[in-house]
Amino acid sequence: YQSELQQYTSEVQAETSEYQNKLQKQQAYSKEADKYYQWANTEVSTYIQNNSKMIAATMAGRAQAAQA
Repeated sequence: YQSELQQYTSEVQAETSEYQNKLQKQQAYSKEADKYYQWANTEVSTYIQNNSKMIAATMAGRAQAAQA
């Protein structure tokens, strides 16, 4: 019985370790993805701020063309 218990404990520890490694990788990927999302969001916001007049004129021109 003791041998079976040790084997089972060893298997559980191995699976727990593997799960923890996967969890750490997932957290790192999530952090990296969030970094790129924040970067992209900032880039889009900056573009809109810097080009708002051009964007508004383009949108107005498309609205007029759609009505014609």
